[in-house]
Amino acid sequence: MKKELNYQAFIDKFLNGEMEGEELQWFRGEMEVNPRLSEEVRLQQEVSEAILDDDVMALRDQMNRLFDSDRRTLKKKPERVYSQGMIKYAAASLVAVLIAVASAVYFYGNQPAAEDLFSMHYETYDGVMNVRSGDTELDELMVNAMLQYENREFGSAIVLFEEVLENDPDNIASKFYAGISYMETGQFAKALGSLEDVVEHGDNLFVENAEWYKGLCYVKLEENEKAREYFTRIKDGDGYYSNRAASILESL
Repeated sequence: MKKELNYQAFIDKFLNGEMEGEELQWFRGEMEVNPRLSEEVRLQQEVSEAILDDDVMALRDQMNRLFDSDRRTLKKKPERVYSQGMIKYAAASLVAVLIAVASAVYFYGNQPAAEDLFSMHYETYDGVMNVRSGDTELDELMVNAMLQYENREFGSAIVLFEEVLENDPDNIASKFYAGISYMETGQFAKALGSLEDVVEHGDNLFVENAEWYKGLCYVKLEENEKAREYFTRIKDGDGYYSNRAASILESL
């Protein structure tokens, strides 16, 4: 069964002012291209404002009428006092119920699948030239591989990266870019193998990136337990992908 994206978690964070940075930028962009999501955000905001601002007095009157009826029936019981705080608490509770019902009706059967969660968070890693093997022929091969990568000719790039690795098995840059190229061509199992080599090596500049992309491979393959493991590690590491990892964990 495919895991569905929990849009409501993002909506709550957005309306509560808890969203920032890349996550806020992504969510605003998502609302621009997803009119159903934009309408749901607007609806929830209006419901919340209407109940908390305009309808709070109506709720108070209703509660007082119920209290008056109760007092006439049970005259011997101590008189209750409905404070403004109690009324606001009740109104807030009603808001939560209405939003939950509205969201269930609005999103039931319309939530994107797990593969869409992958698409929302995946970005092609920018190519950076870093050729310094000392082997002129190998350097030229790596340069050509990177040029294919930067031109988004990922199939051709894979062939060249693998050729580099045949001559230089410890070329971490080639392993990393081969992994991303495999992702771009839909070969996620092979991508995992290349990225795992980068992660296990440890002492290189691509480790954090490789863990992030490896987690996304698991999302695409619907291996969510392994995805959670990697994204939790990234979130707790407080690095570049920390906030994005925290966001994606809410939907896994």
